Amino acid sequence: MTDKIDSLLDKYPPGQEEALKKKLDKLNKKKLNSSELESWYEVRGTIEFQAENNELAEEICLKGLELFPESTTLHFNAGSTLEKLGKIESARN
Repeated sequence: MTDKIDSLLDKYPPGQEEALKKKLDKLNKKKLNSSELESWYEVRGTIEFQAENNELAEEICLKGLELFPESTTLHFNAGSTLEKLGKIESARN
């Protein structure tokens, strides 16, 4: 079975983040399997982090961590975002 998120990443390489973001936002998250949903939060948060939409990146990463508390990538992304926002104590937890 093809992973929907990986397929989108292949179709929209670096430099096409806005198009990728639009495609991700159109996906019905309820129809994604667990791995795809975790990837959705990882990629979507990263797009916002890179665009310096830090509050939105924080919101996406923390929501992803609620669903996938063992995700090392989401922990890294959330920590990086919280650090960028100056929320050092939150980033440590």
